[in-house]
Amino acid sequence: MIGNAVVFAAATAYFLLFRSYGFQLEDEGNILLLLQRVVEGQRPYLDFHTGYTPGFYALGEAVFRTFGGTTESVRLVLALNNALCASLLYSLARRATGRWTAALAPLLWVLFLPVFSGEFASFNVPYPAWFATLAWLVTAEVLTRWVRTRSVAWLFAAGLTAAGAFSMKLNAGAFSIAAATFVVTMTASTRSRLDNASARGAALLMALGVVAAFGAVWRISDGLVHLAPLLILAGGVAGPLTGRLADRTAESTPGATRALLSLYIGFALPTAYWALPLLYELGLHSFLEEVLLLGSGAADLYYTGHPPPETLALALCLALITFAGAGRLVRAGRLKPAIPCVAGGIAAALGAAALSRAPMPESFATSILFQLENAAFWLVPVVNVSGIVWLLRSASSEDDRDFAFLAVLVPAAVAMYWQLFPRTDFAHVMIAAPLSIVLGVVMLGRVLRDWENAAWPAALSGPLIVRSLAVCGVTALLAIAIPERVSGALECVFNSKAQLANARARVCLQTGATDEIEELAAVTAYLERVAERGENVLGFPALASVVFLAGQSSPLPHDYWYPGRPSREEEAAMIVALEANPPRYVVTINDGWTFFHEAPAYFSDLREFVTARYGLVGRFGRFDVLALGAPEETLVVGMGPIRQASAEDVAIPLMAARRQVARRWMRSLTVAEVSAARLRSDATGAVLQLRAIRDGGDLRTAAWILEGFDRPQSRVRTAAIEAMAAVVRRFRAASYRWADDLKPEDYRPYLTPVQDEIGKLEDDGDERVRQFGRALAGILRSRAPVGANVDSEGRI
Repeated sequence: MIGNAVVFAAATAYFLLFRSYGFQLEDEGNILLLLQRVVEGQRPYLDFHTGYTPGFYALGEAVFRTFGGTTESVRLVLALNNALCASLLYSLARRATGRWTAALAPLLWVLFLPVFSGEFASFNVPYPAWFATLAWLVTAEVLTRWVRTRSVAWLFAAGLTAAGAFSMKLNAGAFSIAAATFVVTMTASTRSRLDNASARGAALLMALGVVAAFGAVWRISDGLVHLAPLLILAGGVAGPLTGRLADRTAESTPGATRALLSLYIGFALPTAYWALPLLYELGLHSFLEEVLLLGSGAADLYYTGHPPPETLALALCLALITFAGAGRLVRAGRLKPAIPCVAGGIAAALGAAALSRAPMPESFATSILFQLENAAFWLVPVVNVSGIVWLLRSASSEDDRDFAFLAVLVPAAVAMYWQLFPRTDFAHVMIAAPLSIVLGVVMLGRVLRDWENAAWPAALSGPLIVRSLAVCGVTALLAIAIPERVSGALECVFNSKAQLANARARVCLQTGATDEIEELAAVTAYLERVAERGENVLGFPALASVVFLAGQSSPLPHDYWYPGRPSREEEAAMIVALEANPPRYVVTINDGWTFFHEAPAYFSDLREFVTARYGLVGRFGRFDVLALGAPEETLVVGMGPIRQASAEDVAIPLMAARRQVARRWMRSLTVAEVSAARLRSDATGAVLQLRAIRDGGDLRTAAWILEGFDRPQSRVRTAAIEAMAAVVRRFRAASYRWADDLKPEDYRPYLTPVQDEIGKLEDDGDERVRQFGRALAGILRSRAPVGANVDSEGRI
């Protein structure tokens, strides 16, 4: 209990350090406005569109009513929730390993929860996944108690907690009930024919259900990472492992039929409480598509494949596998410790030498953390498959202690990781991998004991050497990760500053990365001034954050305009509603669409409706406010070129600050500057400049991009090609922005100096390069007057 309390307190302190840090514009604002809608009496699915299940809204409404609907109150609840998760990770690991090794489980999870420096902390965004994670871990804890006591009351409780996960996040609940079924199949009695058939049949049905949940979207990498472990695990559970633990224990162990009924009844009762009323009101088709997302196409729409492994990631995976295998050999006496130690020392020296020469434009710490994040995509599957192998091997052992623990942890870890599909990014890895981290830490404890118990020379203490190396490794990890994670939050705490502070939010960021939050504060303050509280304001494509922060409401059921969702039919229906009762104000963006680049062009009918009726009245950096009718208001411009920058200024490591400095540079870019365009001579500086153009530049920087494209260094050329793709995406999106004030012909003076180089681009083998060339050629071929909107100093 003391260990749990210490972990909980330390994790709470860490999370609360970020309570005012950053804001995630698209997702965080959208979720907060949805919760506010529920508080105002609106109903999920019926009054507004959502992909989240009702339990999340019941919890969110309780938080808003109890603590207030502010970012700080929501983040307080999130901090406590996530600290409980950390404590449970420690508790689960502690069942099978020592307290110091067990402490690695919460440490690794908390430390690698993404913090996007200069932007936001992932654990501050009120995703339902955080609460579903807590339900997952409680389910695993409850299942370990079932294995120890064989009381079906614990299975009923496991059904309740899985239902809690289901009410927060559909796949979390569905996969947790599948994992619990596998646990029951292995641990309940199958002595009768009915129990044997129930156990095997339930396990196979759950496996088929998981395959169906993946549908036809998955690729080869998904098959290897998710479906291959499923098939191996399901084959073992429904085969030789059925009833394995019960067959060696007392006759009083409950039968599988009774155990499974207890589990499913616990799951069904709370689920029916919210699902049946929705089924009645929505009808079967809408319920399946909107609530259960069956046939919605959401997996296709949001699918992201596995990233390719980086060199360091592969090396790390290989090193850990080798370390574990060598540990087994040295403990068995088949290998002397000196041999792998010398080999490991040589490999470490070579690795350090390679790292010292490796390009790390964004600092050593950032580069190492990026590599470790990439390694996680491959380490977690290795841990899960190793866990399955360990489970199968332990089934033939005479000692049931390993099997009893693994019978819970392995199915739960493998099933929890299925949640990574279909959005395979690192933030989702850390949501899907907590139980895999516990499994990996338990395995690490075994490997360390193998090394401690090896036949070390008499003059050496094996335990001392192994523990010292482990402490050094953890210390090095902390030294790399903690400053990178907390420096921005600490600056905000010590300076007690907030760039955005109103009734609903207090948000700060570190020096050098405040432009975007100041722009958000400016547009929010403007809307608070011109619109009434509670008035309908349309936000596009994902600007519910501005509507929420300004205290307004949304006129439509959709606030998240991702291409394809809402559908064309839903777009048409909402335009009809807007025609009947148009809001006075619209808030949108003119730049920086992130993953909404295609939204302005995709929702063309909505754009036509807005551009025909609304005019620009306020521009605050990348935020635009449009007013209905022929606006009488004078155009308000805020956060313009107050801070200026040059091409030299953008070569900074911090990505958020680099992007914002690049936007300052774009606001003051002149034709004369383009004529003298030069990248920095050093490769690192050139890469940073090109990455700044990628993240915050536009097509007017073609001269710098082309110079990088012609450089002999492969990483500079690669950065140039990445910049080409990004600026073309941004140009296309800006061409459809609702202010309708981007004139391609105004770009021509900036591109004329490089017009002779465009021909080679259109014939290149890389499609990104060809698209870049076509975009430049199209602008230069435009017949409109050159420089119609360019001022006397050559600025747009």
